[in-house]
Amino acid sequence: MKIAIVHDSLIRGGAERQALYAVRELNKLGCDAELIYYNKAPWPYDALGQFGVSPTLVSKSGKRLRYPWKLAKHFRQRRFDVVHGFMAIPSVYATIAAALAGVSTIFAGQRVEYDARGVCKWIDRAVDRRVAGWIVNSMASARALEKALNLSPGRTHVVYNGIDPSSLVPKRTRDDVRSQLGIDRGAGVVAIVARLEPQKNHELFLYAAAICRAARPSCRFLIVGDGPRRAELEALSRSLGLENDAGFLGNRSDIPDILAATDISVLSSHYEGLSNVMLEAMGSGIPIVSTDYAGVDEVLTDGVDGFVVPLNDAEGLARRMVQLLDDADLRRRLGQAGRESVCRRFTLDAMGRRLLRVYESACGNVAQLT
Repeated sequence: MKIAIVHDSLIRGGAERQALYAVRELNKLGCDAELIYYNKAPWPYDALGQFGVSPTLVSKSGKRLRYPWKLAKHFRQRRFDVVHGFMAIPSVYATIAAALAGVSTIFAGQRVEYDARGVCKWIDRAVDRRVAGWIVNSMASARALEKALNLSPGRTHVVYNGIDPSSLVPKRTRDDVRSQLGIDRGAGVVAIVARLEPQKNHELFLYAAAICRAARPSCRFLIVGDGPRRAELEALSRSLGLENDAGFLGNRSDIPDILAATDISVLSSHYEGLSNVMLEAMGSGIPIVSTDYAGVDEVLTDGVDGFVVPLNDAEGLARRMVQLLDDADLRRRLGQAGRESVCRRFTLDAMGRRLLRVYESACGNVAQLT
């Protein structure tokens, strides 16, 4: 089966990593899968070196209205059986181009809880009329999409993200990383790994950090990631008196090393699909504290393999930070439970096989995968 997965870029983000994993796993299963992207990113993944995938750039070059015809030409040349737009905007381009190229099986994708309105919602309804279905990465995303677009039963297919445990092994020791970051060996370290954009709600993390620091002055806070809100968030950090306690590390290629130096990982988002950051922190044995966004219960059970706090509750988040910083046994227990759960439930092999079954079912060619 020849499959095209269409994404916008190879920037270092969770959805991009999952697209690369998906292509790799599909090829392992005997498919001819290709990742196609249309924007160059300033901080891209090394797709071949990190994932063994050779993606194809079909550049948009600013010509948004003409781009579907350019993409359709590539589809016709490659004669794909299935085209899958991995996220919202790539789904629009992929659907139009695949229809122009005569591809019989098209899927659209959503990776977060659906909240489009106005023209964007109208466009998605038009997309829905041309695709075989929608591929999402959580039940919460499926429910939101079904309600918003009034989809009939069976139009959404949940394919959970997968993690690669081998990619979580740090290359440096905890003490080495802390030394490089200027953090004392005995200091408590709380980290958030997320793009600096509104969805991730870094304000909540910083407000909770200020409360936590007042109770435990020796703790340090790491903000890993970059984005358009960096200057704004750095200003907020200074206004909260955290300039000596919170480090903005920007984009990093050594996330396993950062996690090795971390005691607690935080997810402060307003909404998510299925968070790669959460999976990777749990897979690394790091206890996580997350906001109670729609769908968090598909991964995390409060008090069993992590903690869940109400949305926008800085004091509640800070209390859980302090509790975990004060209790090494609790950190170990939650971290171990999280690692066992994630490594059992969210494997790359399961993700690839589920994705292939969705494609094959739509093509009327369901194979028996063992």
